[in-house]
Amino acid sequence: MERRSVARRSRNPSILLTELQNLNHRIADDLSLPSLREQPSRVQGYAFRFFLVLPLYAANGRRVFTAEQLGHLHWLFDTRFGGCLAASSRSGAPFFGEYQPVESVAPVRDYHTIMIVYANPIEPSDYFFRELKSILKKAPLIPQEEILVERAEVSLI
Repeated sequence: MERRSVARRSRNPSILLTELQNLNHRIADDLSLPSLREQPSRVQGYAFRFFLVLPLYAANGRRVFTAEQLGHLHWLFDTRFGGCLAASSRSGAPFFGEYQPVESVAPVRDYHTIMIVYANPIEPSDYFFRELKSILKKAPLIPQEEILVERAEVSLI
């Protein structure tokens, strides 16, 4: 079967903010760590850790996610989870990843950043990130076939 190249229109990066705001309102559950509500607040206890790998540059050097879009994600994670951890991408992409397409003899290398979010270990947290993943696949300047979101159960001490 012949693969055809279809030109896709780049999306406006600010559309992501609207979609994130809609997601924020759609899921009313408290998704932040319960220990953050203690006085003084702490980062401890049983949690879900969500690890997101976001492409910054495609193999051809074209930008995928913009600084503005990453800022919108920081806003969402600050609002819903009390914050996040992220690799700095100000001086360039801090990570690269490779994959081997079936039809290619050489691997493809993309350049990424990561974001880590600790969440209340409840089903709505899983639902939130499943919905977020579908938004993120459509949101970047270059639509992505896949966005890596990993969830692990962790004990924070």
